[in-house]
Amino acid sequence: MMSLNEGPGKPARVDSENIFADAAIEFVTVLRWLLSGLIQALFLGLWVIIQWAVNEYVVMRFQVTGTDKAVLVIAQYAFGVATLAPILFFLLRLIATMAIRTFRDIKNELFKVNRK
Repeated sequence: MMSLNEGPGKPARVDSENIFADAAIEFVTVLRWLLSGLIQALFLGLWVIIQWAVNEYVVMRFQVTGTDKAVLVIAQYAFGVATLAPILFFLLRLIATMAIRTFRDIKNELFKVNRK
């Protein structure tokens, strides 16, 4: 980003090529995070719509009661967990990856500053 000239009292010089390259890399990273969040939100919305449709068009129309309703509710929760668990695991991995990359970038910047 900024390269410092050697010696005390000299102003910082801006390297425009590095700024644009770094900005492009950061933009792609943030865009990837936003798209991942959007895809996960779409999966969650799809799951909610499916649950509503099953309740509206199966449970209410056929008036499922007793053991059949209990089995249906258990199946709904089981499929819900099976649908949402991979999304949750991916989200946790994404957050951990963001944290590790941020820590690594800070560590590298501090190493550059301490080296000078």
